[in-house]
Amino acid sequence: GDTASALIAARIAEVPTAVWLGEWFQGDWLVTELRNDVADARSQQATPVFVAYAIPNRDCGGYSKGGLAPDQYLPWISTIA
Repeated sequence: GDTASALIAARIAEVPTAVWLGEWFQGDWLVTELRNDVADARSQQATPVFVAYAIPNRDCGGYSKGGLAPDQYLPWISTIA
């Protein structure tokens, strides 16, 4: 019954978003996430957009520091590709 909130939610839902993939997505969990997101996008006739956020030494040790070790990054990003 809250039509004002429903209109706002509908407007927000129309804004494209990306899926952020960080070092917390690894192995089977990464593959499952990718498959699910691609399937969801297909069902909506949309293009999935991913942000590869596990870049080694991300943020030069600042607030968002993290990422994978350099030797882990290539296999990880290859899975996404």
